[in-house]
Formats: sequence, C-alpha cells, structure tokens
Amino acid sequence: MRILNPKKSSGSSGVTVNESGDLSFDKVQNSRADKFATLKASLAEVTEIGDSVQYRKKSNKKVGNNYKSNKTHKAKKPGRRAVDANETPEQARKKEYSYLYQKGIHLLSMREHSVKEVSTKLSAKSDRLDLVSAVVDELIDKDYLSNSRFTESYVRAKQLRGFGPTKIRSELSNKDIKNNMIEIYLDASSAVWYDSAQNQYTKKYGDEPISDYNTWTKRARFMQSRGFTMEHIHSTVPQVESN
Repeated sequence: MRILNPKKSSGSSGVTVNESGDLSFDKVQNSRADKFATLKASLAEVTEIGDSVQYRKKSNKKVGNNYKSNKTHKAKKPGRRAVDANETPEQARKKEYSYLYQKGIHLLSMREHSVKEVSTKLSAKSDRLDLVSAVVDELIDKDYLSNSRFTESYVRAKQLRGFGPTKIRSELSNKDIKNNMIEIYLDASSAVWYDSAQNQYTKKYGDEPISDYNTWTKRARFMQSRGFTMEHIHSTVPQVESN
C-alpha cells in the first residue's frame, strides 16, 4: 500500500514506514507487530490489484471458488479412502482394511444387514475385494454380522408394515437368504398373517361393499401386491354382493 506524505514512525506503534512510503514489517518489535508477522507468515501471497486484495493460503491454492490442496494424497473416488502416495503397500493394505472394517461396523450399528448387503456396500468403497471378504469374515466371526438375526428382524419389520409372507420371502431370497432359514422365521400358515391381511384390507377399503366381480378382482390384486396368498385373500376380501 502507498501512503501520502509518509512520516517515519518512532517505533512505538509497531509498524514502520520507509522512505518510499511502503509499510514495512521487518523492524517491528512489540506484541502487535508480532501478530502482523504471524499473519504474514501464514499467508503465501498478498496481491494488491486496485482496491481488491486476494489472499492465498500456503497449504491451499484458490482455483475458482474451490481450494486445491497441495498435500500428497491421490484424488479419491466418492465414498472411498484417500490414498497417501507415500504409503507402502503394507501400510495401504492395513489402512484399507481398517477403513472397511469401520464402515462395516457403522452399517451394522444402524440396523441388521445380511451378509450380501454388507459385502455389496463395502465392495462399492474399495477395489480390494480380498480385503472386503476378510472384513466380512471377521464381522461374522465376531457375531456382529448374522443372516439369522437379519432374517428374524426383516420378517418382523415387514410384517409390522403390513406386507405378506410371499413378498417377504421373495425379498429375502434376493438377499441370498437360504430357504431353510426363511422357513424358521416365516410361517405363511400362521394366524398372524390372516390378522395382518385383514388389517391391511380394512385400512384400504374399510367396510365398503363389493358390487361386482371387477371390484373384487381389483381388491384381490392389491392384496396380492402386498404379498398375501390367495388363502389370505379369500379369507379377507368379501364376496360379491348379489342384487
């Protein structure tokens, strides 16, 4: 900055003015001057253009509205660990394993997952499928991850939301749950499904009578889409009223 009619400072102000009229930070001696020196050291560049001043930090270079880091990390893919270019293969393996393990624990802390779900989600965060498999095995060995607990929890949650056994069975199969395990927690002949079907029908249609077969078919298809069997439907949906 330029100063008109410059005067030399006595030194008590902490800022001196040289003969050319420029502010100088080289001879400051008091605490206030130290703050200026700290500020000066923390900035890589102060460029004055007209009335505007652009500040750029040492560790970050401003590019548009973003800051580009000067650190040695490689660009990381969304949802993946940032890789240090200076780490050894063994260090990279350990860090990647720890990263995946923490992600697995985080997933399981929110709700029960199937083995397939955790494997799929962790595979999306790493190209090291061998480490994904190792992490999944450790989670199973420690009983943090269990298809049995997941199946029990899933059936109960879906039943409370009004879905029938057919739909729940299909969804569990898609999650690689074996039929023998599904049978343990899902008994389609249980009275609970008849009660659930009745609740869903009443919630949707109330006591409205059925005057024709097309109406009955439409309601039956709705119940079927919720995952109920034809036995549940015939037990729940009223017959067509004759005129």
